Amino acid sequence: MAAVAAVARDEAGIFQGASALVVTGVSSPEIAEALAGREGLALARDLGMQRITIASDCVNVVRSIQGQAWACMATLSGRLRRR
Repeated sequence: MAAVAAVARDEAGIFQGASALVVTGVSSPEIAEALAGREGLALARDLGMQRITIASDCVNVVRSIQGQAWACMATLSGRLRRR
């Protein structure tokens, strides 16, 4: 089980919204971090944001987002589209 969260701010750093959820069956910190990124994408979409920056302290997830191991992130973003 993992708890993931996202916070949205505008260009000036002003709070725009937040989201959190508990996900069962997650035992990897990297998967939890990737799910938090997905939650951030969903939050940005819900808020109608067009340009976003996602921050993470998990280097493997960052590399995945940058395309070095895209298969895992592609699966997660596919789940986002079906959400």
